[in-house]
Amino acid sequence: MTRKTSKSKSDSNDGVVVLGQQLADARDAEKQWSESGGGGNSPLPEMEYDYWRGDLSLIHPSPNPLDERIREVCKQYAERDAGERSQIRDSISMDQFYT
Repeated sequence: MTRKTSKSKSDSNDGVVVLGQQLADARDAEKQWSESGGGGNSPLPEMEYDYWRGDLSLIHPSPNPLDERIREVCKQYAERDAGERSQIRDSISMDQFYT
């Protein structure tokens, strides 16, 4: 399943800018994607970075198990053909893309 994006309300030519409209549109698209069953099972782990553990520190970065898992998925992705890559992308949620 390929995600289709509709024209954003912020794409109009009337010169009006609505702050947050693109994010709201993305959340609507994510909701529709999720309600339709998504794109299958995501290869990414159900893990998150822990702010309090210092996982997001740019001053003192340290090895993290989530980083290693994402690195493995990226290597697998690079070895796939275009169709398989499309399926992988379609299976990843918006939150996982932000991770």
